[in-house]
Amino acid sequence: MTERQVEVLELRGAGHTQREVAEMLGTTDSNVSAIERAAEGNVEKAQGTLELLRMIRSPVRFTVATGASFDDVVDRV
Repeated sequence: MTERQVEVLELRGAGHTQREVAEMLGTTDSNVSAIERAAEGNVEKAQGTLELLRMIRSPVRFTVATGASFDDVVDRV
C-alpha cells in the first residue's frame, strides 16, 4: 500500500469526507475516490494472501482405512 493510500484511509477513517480529504491533499475528490478504491483492493488482496498462508500452515491429519482408494482419500482431503 502506498503512503498516499494510507494517508487517505487514515483521513477517511477519522471521519473526513472525500471532498474534505481532497482539499487537505490538494487534489480532486474523484482522485481521492480512486485512491481509496485502490487501497481497499490492496487490503482485500492482503487478506486473501493471509488466509492462504493460514491454510498452508494448518496441520491436517486424518486416518486412511486399509484398502481405501486414492479417490476416497482425495475426497476426504
